[in-house]
Amino acid sequence: FNYVKMLIKIRKKFKAFRFESKEDIDKINISFLNGDEKVGVIKWHYKDYDAIGGAKEIIVIFNATAIDNYDINKYITNTISNEWSLLAINEIINDQGIAKVKKDELPTLKSYSTLIMYS
Repeated sequence: FNYVKMLIKIRKKFKAFRFESKEDIDKINISFLNGDEKVGVIKWHYKDYDAIGGAKEIIVIFNATAIDNYDINKYITNTISNEWSLLAINEIINDQGIAKVKKDELPTLKSYSTLIMYS
């Protein structure tokens, strides 16, 4: 129940999770890791300096596979920043942030889990 409460807080904190127009939606880059929709890992990347609300960009990754310790580092490309604040990783979530990490040092994802981060 706390996980859902934190997701709601994160949604309220960042305007990027509350779209007001089709143009906002068009700014999202959604891709399957490895470029293969059968992989089961989806990346949601939103860049907009004005609309995010205190962030340059937000990335959400869903690991919908049974693969534990999924390394996502090589799939985080075309980003503005090299340092990220983690909001959710695996079963840990906090709207104030969990940790700051470098772009190439992101933690691995557990199976059936989510990562939310912003810069």
